[in-house]
Amino acid sequence: MLLSVHDTVEVATAYQAELSERMDQPVLSDAPVLQRDLQLPDASWEDLADTMEKVSAAGTDRIAVRQQYIDRAIPEPGSTGLMPVDGSPRNEEVPCDLR
Repeated sequence: MLLSVHDTVEVATAYQAELSERMDQPVLSDAPVLQRDLQLPDASWEDLADTMEKVSAAGTDRIAVRQQYIDRAIPEPGSTGLMPVDGSPRNEEVPCDLR
């Protein structure tokens, strides 16, 4: 569980430290993005909603994006049939007989 975050900037370098502690309860998912329905009791969802309401009230300018969301939003190179902005094909997009 994240307890505290400390940010500092020295000249042209920014640093961020996070203080966290290990949870003693079992985890519900081994990944940050759920892959299956958790089958939780209604009380758990109510507790989660209350907690999220409190968390959402905290101000922040931090932007975080999980790798799973990036992987889902950005297709693998060559998988779309689209050309790069500069018009040059990448090696994996060129048929083997033309390499």
